[in-house]
Amino acid sequence: SIWTSCSPDFGAQAVIDRFQQVSPQVLLVANAYVSKGKVISMVDKVQQLVEALPTVETVVVLELVSPVEHNITWTSAVMQEKMM
Repeated sequence: SIWTSCSPDFGAQAVIDRFQQVSPQVLLVANAYVSKGKVISMVDKVQQLVEALPTVETVVVLELVSPVEHNITWTSAVMQEKMM
């Protein structure tokens, strides 16, 4: 197995150029990230990656950022319930 990563603020083409070198089968991605207090969605970028990387078989999306203010992700809600 080979592990490689990149910053979420890389442009789609930069990520494609980097990942094409290793022919990934699995992409582990965040749904969004926060920059200067603003939520930046990764949905469009992930779609571009999947279309440009034919070796990708599975995409695992980590719900790290809730896109709605005063809201939490499903994963966070489930974890809170388990801790109670």
